[in-house]
Amino acid sequence: MNIVDLVKIHLEERLPVETFSVSDELSPNGRCITIRPTNPEAAQMTFWIADINPIDLLLGKAFATELELSDTQRLIAMVDAVIAGQLKDHIWTICGRTIYSRSKVITHQGTMTVRNGIPFAYPPWLRHDRSYAPYN
Repeated sequence: MNIVDLVKIHLEERLPVETFSVSDELSPNGRCITIRPTNPEAAQMTFWIADINPIDLLLGKAFATELELSDTQRLIAMVDAVIAGQLKDHIWTICGRTIYSRSKVITHQGTMTVRNGIPFAYPPWLRHDRSYAPYN
């Protein structure tokens, strides 16, 4: 069983099918799977899987990381946290362009933080916080 099937089965066991949709596309860079919640306040999950390791994972608007294909426990913990609404984004923008972001996903294994951009003492009025709702 591949990682995509594992995530789909896990979601179907945890949630009613009407709470999310799954799109599966092939691109020149590999397979792209997107899980869209029916709740517009919940976070979308996107997985890019190439023929080689690692898997690229995007949660919500700004949480982006790489995981080894063999790291299924961490991946499932992150999926569980997203469907429970345990993802928070802090995004600094200028004229609609993201200049820095800090995102946190809180799993039963602990908190994972991802930062993108150049850390700087940006003014607080450029910061936009986003907390995501649970899938159901």
